[in-house]
Amino acid sequence: MKIIIKKGIFGVPMVIRQSFSFNTRSYGSHRAEVMLAKDGEYNLTIDGSAYSLHDGAAKRSPLYKDAIVKVSKEMLQAIVGWNNAYIYLSKKTLSPKSRTSVENQLNKLAIKQYKREPFTLPIPRKGEVAYDLQQEANFKFFSLWSRNSSKKSSFVSDTLEEEFNERMSNWEELKLYHETIQSCVEAQTNESFLREYNESKKALEDELYGDDTYVKQQISALNVKLDSQIPFDITLDVDYNKEGGIINAIASLPSMIYVPDKKAVPLSSGKISIKDKLKKELDTDTVNTLLGISYYLAGHLFNLSVNVSLVRLSVVTGFSAYYWVEFDRKSFSAISFSSLYPLQDFFSHPNVIDYKKSTIEIIPESDFRKRIDDVIKTSALLASNPNLILLPIGDAEKISKIISNSEDLKQAIKEAKATNSLTVIVDKRYRNVLNEVDDIEDTTKPQKTNLQFENSSFKAFNVDPVALYERARQYMNDFYAFMDLLSVDPGVNRHDNLNGVQVNLSEKMSGDGDTSTYRGKLFFCSLMDFYRIIKNVYKVVGDLHPYCYPFALVIFKIYTGKEVPFVQLSRYESVYRNCCNMLKPTETVPVPPHILFIADILYDYKEDQSWYNEYLSLISRFLKFIKDATDPTSVYSRNLDDYINTLRQKGLEIIL
Repeated sequence: MKIIIKKGIFGVPMVIRQSFSFNTRSYGSHRAEVMLAKDGEYNLTIDGSAYSLHDGAAKRSPLYKDAIVKVSKEMLQAIVGWNNAYIYLSKKTLSPKSRTSVENQLNKLAIKQYKREPFTLPIPRKGEVAYDLQQEANFKFFSLWSRNSSKKSSFVSDTLEEEFNERMSNWEELKLYHETIQSCVEAQTNESFLREYNESKKALEDELYGDDTYVKQQISALNVKLDSQIPFDITLDVDYNKEGGIINAIASLPSMIYVPDKKAVPLSSGKISIKDKLKKELDTDTVNTLLGISYYLAGHLFNLSVNVSLVRLSVVTGFSAYYWVEFDRKSFSAISFSSLYPLQDFFSHPNVIDYKKSTIEIIPESDFRKRIDDVIKTSALLASNPNLILLPIGDAEKISKIISNSEDLKQAIKEAKATNSLTVIVDKRYRNVLNEVDDIEDTTKPQKTNLQFENSSFKAFNVDPVALYERARQYMNDFYAFMDLLSVDPGVNRHDNLNGVQVNLSEKMSGDGDTSTYRGKLFFCSLMDFYRIIKNVYKVVGDLHPYCYPFALVIFKIYTGKEVPFVQLSRYESVYRNCCNMLKPTETVPVPPHILFIADILYDYKEDQSWYNEYLSLISRFLKFIKDATDPTSVYSRNLDDYINTLRQKGLEIIL
C-alpha cells in the first residue's frame, strides 16, 4: 500500500526586525530599526532611511544593544530550529505501545449501564389530604358570628376519600409516565453504550491482533499524521504480513537531499555570525538526517498495531538505495529517543549500508536486494543456531591474526569482504577468544602520565558525535592511567583517611567497582565527582547525552572492564543508568571543602601536591568537554559557567 507524505515548510525568515525610539538634543525624537538578514548582515535604518546623520546617536542608545541582542537571539533560535528539523528528526520518534498496555485496556473495558433517574414526587398521604381539606373548609365556611365547626367537619369527612383516591390516581399516572420515559431513555442509552463498547473493543482487538483491514486503514491515515512533519517529500510503500507480524516498507526520497548548510555562532558582542558548515559537519548532519528518517517512520509503523513485531525499512532514491534496516519491537522500545543520535544505535540492528568516511554511499538496486536477503538469512540463521554469533569484521581479523588454526574464520572474513559486509558469522567460541585478546591489549597498553589539557575549537552541538566519543575515549584512558598510579602510591594511600570509610552498596561489585578495596573507593569517589558536576550543570543525570560520554566510558570501564565501541553504545546504556541510580543517594552527602571528593583527599596530602594539580587538570578537561558539548545559548551553558566560577572561588585552579 502506497502513501504520499508531503514535506513540511522549514526555514529561516529572510529578515528579523526590531524597532526602538531615541532622542537627539537638536532634532527631537527618531524611530530606528535594526534588521538582521538570514545571511548574517546587520543593518540600521533611521526614520526609514539607511543613511542618516543620527546613526551615532542611535547606536549610543542602550535600546540599540537590546535590539541587536533580540534580533540575534531570534535568528539564532530560527537557525537552530531549522537545523534540528533535519538533524534531530529521530528525537521525535514515537515509542511503540506495549502489548501489555493494550491488553490491560481491553481487560478493563466494560459496558456502561444507564442509571435510571428516580421518581421523586412523594406519594400522597391521607393526613396531608385531610390537612389541605381542613384549610379549604376554613376558608369556605368562614363567618364572623359562628365557627361552623360541624359544617367544616362534615366537609372534610365527606370529601376525604374521594380527594385522596383522585390524588393517588394522579400520582400513579405520573409515576407510570416517568417510568415509561426512563425505560425509553435507558434502552436508547444502553444501546449507545453497547455500540460504544463494541467499537472500543473492536478497535483494541484490531490494534492487538492487527487484522489486515484495520492495518490498511491505519496506513491510509498515516499521511494525515505525517504530512508537514518531515523536511522531504516521501513516498512510503508499506507491505504488512499479519502472520509474521512483519512490515516491509520502502521510503522513496527525492533525488537530491538537502540539509541546512549554515550555522550560527554567538559572539561576545551579542551578535551572531552566520557561517558555512564544514564539509565534515555537513556530512555528519546528512547522515543523521537520513538515518533519523528510519527511526521516525518505524515509530509510526510499529504503532499501526502491537502485532507488528518487526519493521524492515528501505530508504531509497530513484534506482539506488541509501540503506536498509531491521528493527524488532523489543529493542526498538528500549531506545531513549530523547537522547538518540542515530549513529550510536543504527549498527546494533541488522542493516545494509555503505557507511564510509562519515558518509552514506549509494548502493545499486541489484546489489541492494541481494544484500538484504543475505542479512535476513543471517538473522534467521543466528536465531536458529545458538552456537553462532555475529562479529564485526575488524574483531574477526584481530582474532585470525592470533589464532593459527582458524581457517573457518579466515574463510568467513574472505566471504564478508567479497560482499562488502561489515560483519561475519562465526562459532561462538571466538567470542571468548576476543575477550581474552581485549584483556591482553588492556594490560599491555602504555600508561600515560603526562596529562596535558587538550584544546578544542569545535562546538559539540554541531559536531560529529563519533568524534566526540573518540575524544571521550582518550579522556577515559588518561583518567584510568592517573587512577592506576594514584591507587598504588604508598604516600597518598598511607596518608589519607579513605581506608577508614565504608561504602555500602546493595549489590557486591567486583574489580574496580569493589568498594571494600582502597582502589574501589577511589573510583567510587571519582564517580561521585563526575555525577555532581553533571547534576550541577544539567540538574538531571541519567540520560546518555554526548556531554556524558567521558563519565559513561569510565563507568563502562569500571563495571564491565571494557572499552565500549561507539556503535555498541546503546547496548550498554542500562549500565550507565543503573550506575546513575546507584549514585543518586550520594546527593545527600555533604559537599567537602574543596567541593570535589578526590580533590579534597589529594589537597590534604601536603607532601606532594602534584597529584592534586593533576586531578584538577583532568577535571578541567572534563568541564571543557561538557562546555564543547553544550549549546552556548542555553541555560545549561550559564549553569556551567556559574559552577566553574564556584570552583575557582574555592581556590581550585580550573583552566579551560
